[in-house]
Amino acid sequence: MSETGVREVCAVRKGMGKWLLCLVLCAGLFVAVYFLTTSRRSETAAAPEAVATIIPTATVEPASQIPDNAVKLDTPGMYLVDGWLYALGDEGKSLREGAGNDIWAFDIDGRYTTGDGELDTYLADAMHKSGADVLTGDEALRAAYMYVKNNYHYKVKPEDAHLEENGSVGWVNERAKSFLPSAGGTCYGYAAAFGLMARCLGYEAHIIAGEINQYNEPHAFVVIPEDGTDYIYDVEMEDTRPERHEDMDLYRQENFQIYLYWYEPTW
Repeated sequence: MSETGVREVCAVRKGMGKWLLCLVLCAGLFVAVYFLTTSRRSETAAAPEAVATIIPTATVEPASQIPDNAVKLDTPGMYLVDGWLYALGDEGKSLREGAGNDIWAFDIDGRYTTGDGELDTYLADAMHKSGADVLTGDEALRAAYMYVKNNYHYKVKPEDAHLEENGSVGWVNERAKSFLPSAGGTCYGYAAAFGLMARCLGYEAHIIAGEINQYNEPHAFVVIPEDGTDYIYDVEMEDTRPERHEDMDLYRQENFQIYLYWYEPTW
């Protein structure tokens, strides 16, 4: 073969090599895109199943399954079973985990919870000892109030020796958990314990860190709104300062009747 022919053959082979390399690269790119797309589709398809396992069902149990020993409360849709609060939603089904508001929350079994299992146990014990768990209405609420007043005493423990910020609520569980098993605490413990017991009875009890009297002294108390009126419940003041008023009764009082209570309603 002449020198010119050899050059022509070499040129053809080089051209074919370039096309072959191009085809190989294109095939590799296609395979990579295919597997990447398949992987993403697989992840997308799996996502709903993973989310569904962690999103609780808010209402599942029909109202017809309310136990025969349930004690119906004055608050519509709420009832007690063995001292524990349960509630029915708008569709007549028991509220479950994921349902609730700023006052009440419910666990996976439909039972009212503070979010702290240990505190829930203390509250159930207090409800039973007070007798409020087998009563209804004002009779039950007063039983809870008198239980806290008659069985606890004012004392300042190291963990109680600080003031809570006005309007704050993050302290309620810790104060109640310190107060209930130790037979005493400050006004914050009194308010937290009674307020949570009131919630156990289905009352919209707001546990307030506010101020009292003309000197604006820091103080904690409970407010329960009823028919557009806020009623004060101050079990600590009634328990610890009776010498100021011989017939002091701070159960369900309108503001300014005996003391000046300062707070900012958020409801």
